[in-house]
Amino acid sequence: MIMETTPVLLPSSLPNLAPLSAPESSSGVDNFEIKNFHHAQLDWETRFLRHALEIRQGQTTRVAEDLGLPARTLRDRLRRCGLDPKDHKG
Repeated sequence: MIMETTPVLLPSSLPNLAPLSAPESSSGVDNFEIKNFHHAQLDWETRFLRHALEIRQGQTTRVAEDLGLPARTLRDRLRRCGLDPKDHKG
């Protein structure tokens, strides 16, 4: 776990996520479906929010402030990602 030393999460504190690449079809043309994009987006958001919760030890008020999100928006996104702040308490 990485603990941020500043009151705001910095990009350098976030996990280094490998870039996503689209699968290629046999013709060599990218075969990228919308459902794959949404799945990748949800996966990235889940990892991003999980890391933020770990840094702030499940304190959603601090996470919301760090990310510049209203608390309600953060709660909605955590629910959509299946994340429970209680799982990240220190």
